[in-house]
Amino acid sequence: MSEPLIPLARAVAMTVQQLELFGVQVRVDRENRTVVAEGEGVDNWGQRQRLEHQLERARLTYVTHATYPGFRIVVHPG
Repeated sequence: MSEPLIPLARAVAMTVQQLELFGVQVRVDRENRTVVAEGEGVDNWGQRQRLEHQLERARLTYVTHATYPGFRIVVHPG
């Protein structure tokens, strides 16, 4: 994993740990240098809003993608 992705992955993983009970999975996409959160916890509107709010509070740059049949949040470094 490249150096800038390590703190990013840790920050997202710490945030997502609270949501793991609701089915959020976090993975590092090394090719695109991003961290991806997806799964049932992201598909749920309330849980997704909570995760997005926590990412904003952490000042992380992210994009929410609607993917059939659910959603994916992609967090970018910087």
